Amino acid sequence: MYIKVISFLQRFGLTLLEVVLGVTFLWFGLLLVFGTTPLLPFFAAAYPGISKTSLMFSIGMLEILLGLGVLLPIIARPDMSKHIILGALTLELVYVGALVGTLLFSSGNVFAPSFPTIATFGYFTIQKLVAVVAALLVSAHRVNDVTIQPE
Repeated sequence: MYIKVISFLQRFGLTLLEVVLGVTFLWFGLLLVFGTTPLLPFFAAAYPGISKTSLMFSIGMLEILLGLGVLLPIIARPDMSKHIILGALTLELVYVGALVGTLLFSSGNVFAPSFPTIATFGYFTIQKLVAVVAALLVSAHRVNDVTIQPE
């Protein structure tokens, strides 16, 4: 039984992870773009000087692009896949930097009342960081599936 499960995961696990990550990023990105996320109060508290509408739209579009960047290589032609993967890698690296920046510079909203106790916004930020790093690793692994020539 375990051998069948392991064999299945070795064969389809990466694709399953891509689909789950891609759909989740698309879904949550759309929630942000349309302003229907329950995270609005947390964004307002974490980024008081920035327009919440602009911030949510920007993060939502980033997540939609990440979702597409993770999903499209599954169905795209190999010559298109390399550009999609490299674009996704770039967006993922930017997003990781933004999330780490949030943890470092908005720690009052992440850890409440102080480290190691975590606030709801911190919980969201750390979970998002884990998902983006997983997407980064999936994209990096997929680079091996396409030939990338120096331009």
